Amino acid sequence: MSLRRFFLCAVIFTALIGALPLAARAQDGLPGEVTSPTALRTAPSLAGRPLANLQTGDKVTVTGRFRAWFRLTFNGQTGYALADRIRVQGDANRLPDIPPAEALPPTAAPTATPAAVTTATSWFGETVLYSLFVRSFRDSNGDGIGDLRGVIDGLDYLQGLGVNGLWLLPIFASPSYHGYDVTDYQQINPQYGTKDDLLTLIAELKRRGMYLLLDLPVNHTSNQHPFFKDAFGKPTSLFSQFYVWSNAAQTDYLSFNGFRPMPELNFDSRAVRDYVTRMALYWLDPNGDGDPSDGIDGYRLDVAKDVPADYWAELRTAMNKVNPRAVLLGEVWAEGRIIADFLRGDGMNAAFDFPAFNVLAGPNSAPGEGLLNGVGEANVLGLTMRALDAMVAPGSVLARFSHNHDTNRLMSIVRGDVARAKMAAVWLLTAPGVPTVYYGEEIGMAGVKANGPVYYDEYRREPFDWYAAESGPGMTYWFRPGNRNNGPNDGISVEEQQADPDSVLNTYRALLRLRAEHPALRSRQVQIVRDSGPLYVVQRWADDALYIVAINFTRDVQPFWAAVYAAAGGQQYDSARAEVLLSAGYQPESLLPAGYVIVRLPR
Repeated sequence: MSLRRFFLCAVIFTALIGALPLAARAQDGLPGEVTSPTALRTAPSLAGRPLANLQTGDKVTVTGRFRAWFRLTFNGQTGYALADRIRVQGDANRLPDIPPAEALPPTAAPTATPAAVTTATSWFGETVLYSLFVRSFRDSNGDGIGDLRGVIDGLDYLQGLGVNGLWLLPIFASPSYHGYDVTDYQQINPQYGTKDDLLTLIAELKRRGMYLLLDLPVNHTSNQHPFFKDAFGKPTSLFSQFYVWSNAAQTDYLSFNGFRPMPELNFDSRAVRDYVTRMALYWLDPNGDGDPSDGIDGYRLDVAKDVPADYWAELRTAMNKVNPRAVLLGEVWAEGRIIADFLRGDGMNAAFDFPAFNVLAGPNSAPGEGLLNGVGEANVLGLTMRALDAMVAPGSVLARFSHNHDTNRLMSIVRGDVARAKMAAVWLLTAPGVPTVYYGEEIGMAGVKANGPVYYDEYRREPFDWYAAESGPGMTYWFRPGNRNNGPNDGISVEEQQADPDSVLNTYRALLRLRAEHPALRSRQVQIVRDSGPLYVVQRWADDALYIVAINFTRDVQPFWAAVYAAAGGQQYDSARAEVLLSAGYQPESLLPAGYVIVRLPR
C-alpha cells in the first residue's frame, strides 16, 4: 500500500470513528436554548398539559423529536416543546424519532363533564347547523357581495329548509375575501354591513328560535392588524410579545401554514390570552349590560388544535360568567385521540368529526374516493364514529359533516352522482351528533379546489344559486369566472328544484322534517350497529318506537331485513308493523347501490 493511500484510509477511518461519539451524544441529548417563550407540555400536542413555562434564553437538553416537537428536559422535568421555539446546538437530525405509541399514549377514559359544558350542549345537541359564507349567500344592496342584511332576507328560506342554527364564516374586518385574517375583531367587515346589522340578525334569529355561531380565527391575525404592523421590525414595540418571531430583528415570524399574511399569535403570552378573551366575550354581550340576550350563542374555533387546550379552558371559564349556554365548537383537524384531548370537559363543548369525514370522502376528498363512492367498508365508518364517541368527555357533542368550505364539495366528491349525494344526506341527518350542512349542499352545488395562480378555494365557495339564470333579487356575483363549477340553467338552483319532489333540495327538506317530527331522530338514545355486514345501520329509539336507518354505500345490491334490528335499548319492537318513512333504492329484503331506508317500528 502506498504511503498516500495509507494516510487517506487513516483520515477516513478517523472521521468514521469520530462520528460515533456525536451519534451517541445525540441519543443522550443535545444542548439547546429557548428562542421564544413557550410551554413545556406533557405530550407533543397543544392539548398536552403545561409542565413549565420556558423563557427566552433558558437552557434545555433535547433528547428526541416527534413531528414538529422536541422532547426535552428542563429543570429536572421531561416534556415536549415546539421545535421552532428551540435552537439546538449540534445536528438535530441525529436526534432519535420518538415512536407514536410512546409520544401519544392512549387517551385516558373521559371524566365527568362540568355542569357548564352540559348546559351549553343541552341545546346545541339538537341543532342542525348551516355553515354560511356571507359573501356568497345573499346580497341585499345590489353590489354583488353577500351581506348580513341578505342573511336576514334569507331566513325564511333557511327556516323552511329545516335548519335552526347558523355558523357564519368570518365576518370581522379583514383585507381578504375569506376573512380568516382579521384586522379588528370588534368591527364588522364593511362589505357585509355594520354592528347594527349583526344585532338585527341576532334579534331576528332569537325571535324564530334559532341560534348563531360566529367563526373565531384567533390562531393568527392579519399582517395588517395594527398590533402586527407596530411590532414588525421593531423589537421595542409593546406588541412584540403578541407574535412568534424567528429573528432578533422581528422581520421573520411564524405564520399559519407558512402563509405570511397570517402571522400566528403567541398564546404563551398573558397579554395575548387576555386580548383574545376580551374580543370573544364582546360578542356574547355586545352592549355590555350583563344580559347576553342580545349576543351570539357561541363560536366555531378556527384551527383550534394549534391553540393550547388550556387556553380554551380559560376562555370557557370566562364565558361561563357571561353566558354559560354559549358553545365552543372546535375545528380540531386531527386523529381521534387528539380531538378527544381537546374535548376533555373543561374547554370546548363540541368538535367536528374529521375521522368520520376521512372515511367518507377519502384522505384527500378527491372525486371518486372514499366510502361515499363505494370505496372501503361501512363497518370502518361505524367503528370510527363509535370510537370517537367513546373517547370524548361525557356531555361533549360531535358535529358531523360530509364536506365543508376547506374541502371539495359533496357533489364533486361523488362525481355528480345525485343518488350518492342523497345517500350522504341520509347519513348526515340521521347520525349521532350535530349535522352541519354547508350552504349550497342542499341544492347539489359542485366545487373543486383550483391550482391557481389567481383562484384556489374560491371554487369551493361560489355564489349560492337562487335562480336558474343566476340573476335576480339577492343573487351574488362577486366570483364568476368562466370555468366555475356552477352555471346558469344547470339544474342547480332553488328555483329549478323547488317544485321537483325528487330534487336534492326536497330530499333535504324531507329529512329535516322527519328529524323535527320524530324526537328520537335527534336524541342521544342511539347506537351504530356493530354487526350489520356490508350495510351501515343506525338504531334510534324512544319509548314508543324504534327507528332503523340502513344505508348501502357499496356498489352491489345488499340484503336488508328490518326484523334483524328490531331490538334496541333493552326493548323489542314490532317489525310486523314496520312503517317506511323515507327510502330510495329499497326493495323488499334488499337495498340497491346507494340505496337507503328509514323504518319506524312501534312498540
